[in-house]
Amino acid sequence: MSFKEINQKLPDVTYSKFFTAKNHAKLVGPGLPITPSITRHKMDPIKLDNFLDFITSEHIVRDLPYGERKVRMSNGSVIEMPNVVHSMGASDVIHQYKLFCAENEISPLGDSTMYRIIAQCGAKVRTSLEGIDYFVAEGSRAFSTLSNILEELVQIEVLNLQQSKDATSLLLQCRQYLKTDFKARIVHLSECCEVKDHCLIYALSDPLRPEFSKRCQHNHTYVCVPCEQLKESTSSLLKTVQCAVQENAERTEKLNDLNFKGTQAIQSITNLKNHLVRCKNQDSAKSVLFDTMSEDDVLLICDWSMKYLPKRYREDQTDWFGKRGLPWHITMAFQKVNGMVESLGFVHIFDSQISQDSLTTAAIILDVIDSILKFKDSAKFHLWSDNAGCYKSTEMMSILSKNKKVLSYDFCESQNGKGPCDRTGATLKSAIRRYINQGNDVLNASSMKKGIETMMKSVKYTVSVVEFTSKKEHVKGIPAIGSYSNFSFEEGGIRVWKAHGIGEGLLIKNDQIPAINIRYITVLEEPDDITFHQLPKRNTKSDTENVVIQCTNDGCTEEFSTERELLNHQFVGKCQIEIEFNSGLNSDITKKKYYEKLSESSFLRGVLNLSAETKQMEGSENSLTLGWALKTERKSKRFNKNQKDYLTEKFDKGLKMGRKEDPFNVSESMLHVKNSDGTRRFTYDEILSVQQASNKLLFSNV
Repeated sequence: MSFKEINQKLPDVTYSKFFTAKNHAKLVGPGLPITPSITRHKMDPIKLDNFLDFITSEHIVRDLPYGERKVRMSNGSVIEMPNVVHSMGASDVIHQYKLFCAENEISPLGDSTMYRIIAQCGAKVRTSLEGIDYFVAEGSRAFSTLSNILEELVQIEVLNLQQSKDATSLLLQCRQYLKTDFKARIVHLSECCEVKDHCLIYALSDPLRPEFSKRCQHNHTYVCVPCEQLKESTSSLLKTVQCAVQENAERTEKLNDLNFKGTQAIQSITNLKNHLVRCKNQDSAKSVLFDTMSEDDVLLICDWSMKYLPKRYREDQTDWFGKRGLPWHITMAFQKVNGMVESLGFVHIFDSQISQDSLTTAAIILDVIDSILKFKDSAKFHLWSDNAGCYKSTEMMSILSKNKKVLSYDFCESQNGKGPCDRTGATLKSAIRRYINQGNDVLNASSMKKGIETMMKSVKYTVSVVEFTSKKEHVKGIPAIGSYSNFSFEEGGIRVWKAHGIGEGLLIKNDQIPAINIRYITVLEEPDDITFHQLPKRNTKSDTENVVIQCTNDGCTEEFSTERELLNHQFVGKCQIEIEFNSGLNSDITKKKYYEKLSESSFLRGVLNLSAETKQMEGSENSLTLGWALKTERKSKRFNKNQKDYLTEKFDKGLKMGRKEDPFNVSESMLHVKNSDGTRRFTYDEILSVQQASNKLLFSNV
């Protein structure tokens, strides 16, 4: 029968299937079953086993796994394995494995095979980070300090090697818990939580100020096992050092130093935990606003961008030196129409150098408000920004309180990540760079405006060239304004809160708010008439054929089909956190053996035992007090002459050598530096923290 005759009776038969069947009948025989294909494995199983043993050893897997990753086999089945983190890249792993094989007379696999195995196993590689939250940096350094203390205790024979290894493993588990599960288990204000460590109401209620306190409608009868393990592991290490001080009189000075370092490290870890609680609560203020805002509400998110350095298409060395940047400010406006979020960006570029103070910033915000009111006169405004002094100030609050269109001003937690203005700034800088690459110079505000308007095609921004003359006024500040995070503008004054949603708030009456003369910016070049544009609706998980991009935030499962949708999702900042990873690997044998090695690893088996379960609290097991996560008031304390002289010495040394002293090394050296007679130069109370040593005013201009 011909293909045409077969296709009339069996429409699903394709041309390829027809001739494949005829070829099979000719070679094997008509009606006979297909012979199953036999896959040959050229990889030596003994060599593979040795290599997998090496890459799953504690030497390579130095950091803890972040959740799990799902690996799909060729038959469609899925294996879930820890998403481990390697301490080095693939080439370094293979180089060290070759050295290991040479020492132990083992024949290794080929280089290409080992690279392929590492790629299939899919472990992440630990990388360095820049510009991170200093709470996180101090917390990470604190865990490293505690690990170093354990090593020193082994050297002076206070602990044996196995005890140190077990304690180090437990510290790694506690660090990973703070990085991942703890943030996911902090309960929202509207929910009840019977664990003190996870209850936002209990953590952020001020016991001394009823207006900043809220009563829990539940009892705290449970404790979180990992949170208690964190407290017990750090406190037991400190107790070990303190007991050793009493038993080893000849090493008292060394052990006292370890006790001091341990105390400082534990305080840094506590500060990190408190910071994570405050971040969770303040982020909810923006999320709640997005969920509840009406069509008349407009959210303004503000931020100053880093000054843009002028650049020519062809720039010689003379032009490259001595540049002065152009100040520019970005404001992102969001509104809801028919349930869909729309956005509009405002860019203010200053033609000359200005002071980025409260008066200048307030003038920019008022200009944005006036621009939106031109085409939406019923708009009511809510503001959101970081804690920079130009935003959180008496002058700013006084000016905004007179504008009846502004309803609230919320501030994020200090050092809490980037926002839509930073992402917009990166997009605009990229557009200006493309404009320069086309043969144009960007030397002033006008050319910068032209570059943005020329290159930004899909999303338009309202770009203005402005100037402003700031005249500082001496006014009496609102007391303790830096401790407040949320401001609501009312008829009788400004109501403030220390933490979002906690308590009724404190009303600062109008007669307590100083009067500030309002100044407006001068617009030199008017922007184009641009209105809000709708943020594209994201794909659902069912639209898997169109999903090509995932959110870059750790643990977020949101998926998108375009970069534009991803950017708009990050503008809003509402991530769906869930640990889930997918991979399309091919070698089943390698995957199965790798999974078995991870399951047998004593290092990872100890890690996975740290579950986030709760248990009934017994007696006074949890010692947390009401308001334990609130910011503590820092008392200003002047440096004494000894501290000033030491910082001056370090600063002068940096000038002479042409290299600034590292603040961390300065803080460490204060613990060991001695006078000419052999006595300590500083007591423990005089030793400065890294933050104190790195402060520019104290460190560079002592």
